[in-house]
Amino acid sequence: MTFATPFHTRLRSTRHSIPVDPRRAATAAAITACVVVFAAEVYARRWISDDGLIAVRQVRQVLAGHRPTYSTAERDEVNTSVLWTWLLVAVSAVCGGEPALQAVWAGGILSVGALAVALDASRRFQRSRGADGMLLPAGVLVVLGVIPFWDYGTSGLETGLCFFWLSGSWALLAAVKPDSTPRRRHGTAFALGLGPLVRPEFAIASAAFLVALTLLAGARARKILSIIAVAGVLPVAYEIFRAGYYGILIPMPGLAKEASNTHWGRGFGYFDDFLTTYKLWIPLALLCVLITHLYGRARPSNREVVLVATPVLAASLMCVYVLRVGGDYMHARMWLPLVLLMLLPLFLVPFSRTTGVVVALTAVWATAVGVNGRTSYHNLDAGPQLITNEREFEAAFFGHKHPARAADHLGGDWGAYLEQAVDTARGSAIPVLLYMAHDNATDKDYLTTVPLAPGRTESFAFFWDNMGMTSVLTSLDQLVIDRNGLATPISGHLRLDHPGRAGHEKSLSLVWVLAKYADPVAVTRV
Repeated sequence: MTFATPFHTRLRSTRHSIPVDPRRAATAAAITACVVVFAAEVYARRWISDDGLIAVRQVRQVLAGHRPTYSTAERDEVNTSVLWTWLLVAVSAVCGGEPALQAVWAGGILSVGALAVALDASRRFQRSRGADGMLLPAGVLVVLGVIPFWDYGTSGLETGLCFFWLSGSWALLAAVKPDSTPRRRHGTAFALGLGPLVRPEFAIASAAFLVALTLLAGARARKILSIIAVAGVLPVAYEIFRAGYYGILIPMPGLAKEASNTHWGRGFGYFDDFLTTYKLWIPLALLCVLITHLYGRARPSNREVVLVATPVLAASLMCVYVLRVGGDYMHARMWLPLVLLMLLPLFLVPFSRTTGVVVALTAVWATAVGVNGRTSYHNLDAGPQLITNEREFEAAFFGHKHPARAADHLGGDWGAYLEQAVDTARGSAIPVLLYMAHDNATDKDYLTTVPLAPGRTESFAFFWDNMGMTSVLTSLDQLVIDRNGLATPISGHLRLDHPGRAGHEKSLSLVWVLAKYADPVAVTRV
């Protein structure tokens, strides 16, 4: 015969006194499933883009003790995202290894983390509204179904950071209350103010978030001033550094792409390419039904109005910006953060008969798009306005299913040809400039060299237009001259006379290059 001690008796009674709520358990399972599925999708499409390698070269320069630039001979801020650059510097310094691969992993972790943060914030928001039952995945199904979300979960670009900052900002807002402590209020303000350092146009989202913060915190004049001061301290400090060090007020990609210009027609073409490829009007219409059902019957509280309206308003304003500047040449990339932002309040919705039907229809659409949703142009083909499905394009161009390492970008016929030409030119007895010339007799282009100008300290210079691939071919102390303006200040400052493919409209003439970098004695004709 055995006897239970009082401690064991209390332990058994405690275990049996906490029943598991099956509805909350189902919600937790649904959240977990969404995160796991998205992580699997991102991993299956892992890669680093040519533009991602441009940012990685700047990181490598910093790690080598050089300037934060592309070529040591120039001062040029080649990466649009300040935070992404310095985050990669920190990750690479701590973890070691190849910075390109660190960029892939960091982007993937941030993207998956963003989804987890957004789902948890949506759960807390719905619970604060009194929804104590099961919550269904709704808006998150758009992220799970649209393939570009998988592609740009990595890519070496700042998109994963964009996802994480937007999700994290909304999560911080959802935790703010009128009685929040000054530490929480100022900590939230500091995080919300980082938008311009994530991407310059994210200043729009920062402004919207900060207005929401003042409303949610019930801030008066003095508190509002302190919020603005804390939010602006780092962006303003960096802008002073940028103006003094680089001599410009925006990153070079913004100057090279003339981000202040207006191209409404091209912008709407870019929007149509995204909208029609995935038939996005279907989930948008279904989610409008959800908004009406959730908030149309009873008057929501002021807090609910702010938390729902802020991401929708911020995303709408940023959509106008993308339309005005003409979009991008990478299919869907500029739209992804905005779609995620707009859907944040509807990532999870309370279960009811109506929401169940709407979510089921959205799930059918997401499954169909995930299986069959593809651009009409594939591999090396370009679509309208010379838009490309960049991941497919580069995988085909470099002949690698997952071009996630720097060396993977030297595959294919072009990679082998360029690598051989660069090796030959670097082995020259004198410093030379390698560039593409044209043979009028055969009407073909070919790579050739000319001696560098006396006084140039570089052992080799290369005039080309794929700065990511070129960053792999050349060492950090060798000069690279960018035809399109991202990595060379002189080409970035050219006047844009003839609009063309987004991001590739400026072209530095060989005449300028030879005049600035080549030995004038050796240059007899162009």
